[in-house]
Amino acid sequence: MSEDTTQVFSGRRPLPPNNSNGEENELPTTEIVGLLPRGTTDYLKVMNVHLFKDSWDTNKVEHHTDRYDSEKLIVRRGQPFYVQIDFHRPYDPKKDVFRLEYVIGRYPQENKGTYIPVPIVSEFRSGKWGAKIILKEDRSVRLSVQSSPKCIVGKFRMYIAVWTPYGIFRTNRNPATDTYILFNPWCEEDAVYLDNDKEREEYVLNDLGIIFHGNFNDIKTRSWNYGQFEDGILDACLFVMDKAQMDLSGRGNPVKISRVASAMINAKDDQGVIVGSWDNLYAYGVPPSAWTGSVDILLEYHSSGNPVQYGQCWVFAGVLNTCLPLPLPLPRGGLMTSSLEIPVLCSLVEKATGPLSGFILSRVCFSSWPVTNEEVQIKAGEYMGQLLEQASLHFFVSARINETNKVLAMQKSTVLHIPTVNLQVQGQKVVGSDMVVRVEFTNPLKETLYNIWIHLDGPGVIKPIRKMFRELPPNSTLTWEEVCRPWVPGSRKLMATLNCDALRHVYGELQLKIQKRQ
Repeated sequence: MSEDTTQVFSGRRPLPPNNSNGEENELPTTEIVGLLPRGTTDYLKVMNVHLFKDSWDTNKVEHHTDRYDSEKLIVRRGQPFYVQIDFHRPYDPKKDVFRLEYVIGRYPQENKGTYIPVPIVSEFRSGKWGAKIILKEDRSVRLSVQSSPKCIVGKFRMYIAVWTPYGIFRTNRNPATDTYILFNPWCEEDAVYLDNDKEREEYVLNDLGIIFHGNFNDIKTRSWNYGQFEDGILDACLFVMDKAQMDLSGRGNPVKISRVASAMINAKDDQGVIVGSWDNLYAYGVPPSAWTGSVDILLEYHSSGNPVQYGQCWVFAGVLNTCLPLPLPLPRGGLMTSSLEIPVLCSLVEKATGPLSGFILSRVCFSSWPVTNEEVQIKAGEYMGQLLEQASLHFFVSARINETNKVLAMQKSTVLHIPTVNLQVQGQKVVGSDMVVRVEFTNPLKETLYNIWIHLDGPGVIKPIRKMFRELPPNSTLTWEEVCRPWVPGSRKLMATLNCDALRHVYGELQLKIQKRQ
């Protein structure tokens, strides 16, 4: 038996898996047929490529991607976008032939959808890639490019191939022309199409949502920064798919992607994004209640390649909602993934899998009990050291009537009142203007708090930031000020969490109205 035992089919070796958007295998810049005569310069040469990728340009505005903090072109599949090519001389359709080519991952293959040759056509065909010349001016040609509504979503590399009598000449790899293609809820031919503007605004464009926690009879709310438009988050979401080793050929299917994303949010078994913990011991990471959104979690996972510590069900739900707008907003008749539904379900299913925080047993005996209220006092010192993340108590009350041996029982859960963080701002609430954010917290306990972490966040207002305070005596107030410069107008929120060993789930938020710069 030879040393090379690689499996061979029909005389050919199978290509390795193509399961990473981040890995690349470049196309050759030349494919020459025969000898190239000296001095041959008449064939078309590409001098420059314009993608109209600034946030105010047509491509990003029409594709609803203008809020992404990225210098790259980001478009949605099945919808035309514009590309302009500058040649070294005027384009002559009678003798010049060229086309665009899009490539994703390694080992690109046309039949797998990882190598896409885009022909120049006179009219678009429904559901097919194509490029139409819409403007010829001097040495420039402007194209309207239509992608397939079923194509792979991810980051593609773009090339321009020119046919000559001597073979094909192709542009060099240029990261500036990389193009992100996303699912398109505005395209009727896309499987994730939504025909309701309000739903598209909520499920795709909204970067702030509500996380529900507490007891089902006493539900608490807090805001969550999905942060899908923040710098680096798009690449982090693609990295999650790469980490799952999901084949690129399957990344055009919203059902497959949603299943992979759901499995990868929890680190268990597959080195996914977040390590779950319910034991109130968080020395090696961040307590679940300290997170204000998905941004820090996904960026840390992308940069380290290791699961982030720690999360619980509502954290899993929040991060999953961030990952899904990358590839899809709610497929029709499929999974509901809005910020108002999954967090409720997950957080309540909050808690049932976690360990009991401990027991406090009290027994009272009555010789007689007339239609009178009896009180049993449970002191804070009995339960403060046993509270977990949700700061809730579950009471079980049972009684037995000695004469009849009849047993009466009742149970009740209650969420303790948690102190809040106070947020204030000073200065003009205008895009591009400096504004001071002030965070305050007063210790309500009769003991000193130690190693207090505060997380501050505000999508479009301030990047996620954290600070540690060594100690805070009883009834004392800590103050923290940060200068920020808002970059997104409209309705915004500031959020802050406070965590230490003695207090969890301390939270505060402030609604803001940021004005556009005149």
